[in-house]
Amino acid sequence: MAKKALKIILTILGAGCLVGAYIIHYFAERKLGMVRWLNFQVAQYKKAMPVDTIEIVAIWAVVLLFLITAFLLYKNRKQLKPESVLPFCILALAAAVTVFLFFSPDFQKPSERYFLEACTSLGALCAFVACLLR
Repeated sequence: MAKKALKIILTILGAGCLVGAYIIHYFAERKLGMVRWLNFQVAQYKKAMPVDTIEIVAIWAVVLLFLITAFLLYKNRKQLKPESVLPFCILALAAAVTVFLFFSPDFQKPSERYFLEACTSLGALCAFVACLLR
């Protein structure tokens, strides 16, 4: 019972991270103050840590988590439960959005991209852990 509750909580957290990424994107497009805040925060982060390296590592980590989960679900497809499909869908969506953000030339605001990738990576991690719980 505790595993099922933890799986539900992690699935909700993963979906919440994706919703948070959408909210950041929504307000960054419409509110100039949000873009200023994002630019300030990224400038602070760049002083403290190598953001570009962390971004590349996060992209590869999300793709690797997706591939591991897809392999495990394919391997155990006979014992697949319906509640295992939703975290996998969240993980697939998070991986697709993260890779799109990294390779998309349309995103001219790197400050927004950094926060969106952080949200989607965290959502992918929560969904990955939820997929591993049986």
